[in-house]
Amino acid sequence: MDGYAVGRRIAYWRERRRLTQADFGALMGQSRRWVQSLESGVRQADPRLSVLENAARVLRIPLVWLLSGPADAERVDAVELEAIRAVLYRHDVITSTAADG
Repeated sequence: MDGYAVGRRIAYWRERRRLTQADFGALMGQSRRWVQSLESGVRQADPRLSVLENAARVLRIPLVWLLSGPADAERVDAVELEAIRAVLYRHDVITSTAADG
């Protein structure tokens, strides 16, 4: 397993989730420096499966997305799809028909 490629995928999804390295580290029970090392492939050239499982859980993505293929900017996952739906259901904001109140 290419630790650098996995680290780049983690960084990609962390950024898509709008998490700082410090925030992601806190959710992982680690420091910001640990996250930097993980994302650069320095800390773990071959990260343990338990670390990757925890990262996938925190990022709310399938583990396989960290293990294979490039991070796909065209991929819309369930978390983002739900956010899009929430905005679309708020048609009153878009159409400026929100009830005064």
